[in-house]
Amino acid sequence: MRMLKRYSDIVLYRYIVSVYCNQMDLYNKSTQTSVILFAGFASYCTFELMNYTRVCRNYDRLNQMRNRSTASRADIGVLVDRILETTPTTIQRCIEYTSTRHIDSREALVDSLYVPEKYEEIPYTQLSAGRTKLKFVYYPLIAEIGLRTIRRLGNAHLRWIGFRRTRYPTQIGDYHVWSRIVPGTKPIVFFPGFGLGAVAYGNMLRYFRRTAYIVEIPNLGMASDAAPGFITPETVYQVVRHHLLEMESAESAESAESVESAESAESVDCDRTTVPSHDIIAHSMGSGQAAFYVNAQYTNHTEDATQTVIICDGFVNPYDTISSITFSFIDSSLFNEYKHRSSWIEFMLVVNLVCTNVLCSTYTKRAICLYHSVLWREDYKANICYIYGERDLLYDVPFIASLAANDKHPDNTMVIPRARHGACLFGKKRNQTLDRMIRWMDSNGRTNGRTNEMSLTICKSYRTVPPIYA
Repeated sequence: MRMLKRYSDIVLYRYIVSVYCNQMDLYNKSTQTSVILFAGFASYCTFELMNYTRVCRNYDRLNQMRNRSTASRADIGVLVDRILETTPTTIQRCIEYTSTRHIDSREALVDSLYVPEKYEEIPYTQLSAGRTKLKFVYYPLIAEIGLRTIRRLGNAHLRWIGFRRTRYPTQIGDYHVWSRIVPGTKPIVFFPGFGLGAVAYGNMLRYFRRTAYIVEIPNLGMASDAAPGFITPETVYQVVRHHLLEMESAESAESAESVESAESAESVDCDRTTVPSHDIIAHSMGSGQAAFYVNAQYTNHTEDATQTVIICDGFVNPYDTISSITFSFIDSSLFNEYKHRSSWIEFMLVVNLVCTNVLCSTYTKRAICLYHSVLWREDYKANICYIYGERDLLYDVPFIASLAANDKHPDNTMVIPRARHGACLFGKKRNQTLDRMIRWMDSNGRTNGRTNEMSLTICKSYRTVPPIYA
């Protein structure tokens, strides 16, 4: 009886579908095409709505998270004094920009950089550490699919050129470290900028012919998911330290490649107190992570391990620090304040694709504490070098170069003529820039004293001779 009932149901279903198709003339090819297109559009709208709901949920969660910095108000005061000593015109320059116009004195600057215990939400265009509201921006599903596809293809390419990924679970999300082992060489720890993570930098790091570790932090990247918390200097330090020790203990490249997962970096208790000697390269927003790591080394008294730190297009230098981080606090209505840096089209692309991205904003407005994310101390043992593009939209490079020219080590700052953001690693003169990095790192923490011939060239936008030109 049960089989007979099932058979009758199938016959009845087919009869109803046949009658419906005859009435709607669905056997006509044009009608079939219309139905297929409608069904496809309805399906896409459904998935778009699901993606929008997910983005809204992540935004609400990220906007409710608070940055609990370990820096006290006295620490921030020391940082501010160092900034004012390095750049005496900081207060005057703050008044020029909408996002920092409320900073008109030293105390106001301390208030803006200090994260109080009592939370008060600040408009997203006003610089205020750990309290600025995030701006909601939605990217369509097709853009999300495109980014994730590129990311997966890029990860496959990294594996093809010899990189292997190690996962470090933490309370704020999973760190991923891509490793490419070249036996007998000093490792390079690389911190990528905002974008697709390690994908964009694998081929570039092969140029150095050295062991390379690319550190991908959670909650930073256009193709990454929102993590449940903020990165901290101690977490970055523990992940990198543990990975360096683990890779050094591997007897060969084959044993290193077999490491596909690791314990929680926060629970690792390494017996050794010394960290293998290494160099650091950071690009753009990765400079903040590099500063986290270097400052944590300083706190843990292990700074001897890092010999050279190279910051490419980064905001962590002590020169013009405040105005360098204001770009993430602007929107499309503030073009007039930055029109001397770029065209309107370039400005809009950067603002709408990068600065207002919710993950980028979370990192720049909430996670960063300048006390930990700026290389402001004078007694670092590592040789710290900076590279900028002359036409970088994000920074006032002419002003930074004029201050660096009077520094104790002017050869440690390099400006690439007529170059934009990212040209140091992806531009036409990339190999010349990478060769300069190699000379910095081969000097074992001391500049070799040689001056590039093009450093004598004077740009029209400078009143002083720029430090070094590529």
